[in-house]
Amino acid sequence: MELPGCIPKRKLVALLETSLTVLLVLFVICALAQPAYAYVDPGSGFVTCQAISTIFFGIIFFLRRRLRMLFKRKTDNFRRLDARDF
Repeated sequence: MELPGCIPKRKLVALLETSLTVLLVLFVICALAQPAYAYVDPGSGFVTCQAISTIFFGIIFFLRRRLRMLFKRKTDNFRRLDARDF
């Protein structure tokens, strides 16, 4: 039984599985890293940070309606999906 406004169990399980997968991939990447013996100037680091933040905020912007629905209380269980939700 789900309480009104709560996240369904299957969504939490999927979120947990995805999070653990991402952490495992990051761990493997860090464990297999080798020295680069190359020079990276500060501008390159800034561009990399900017690219990562742009991708992150682009995903949030693209999924903003679904994120609102995830954190908003459900008032209508039979709400119709329209083209704006996709």
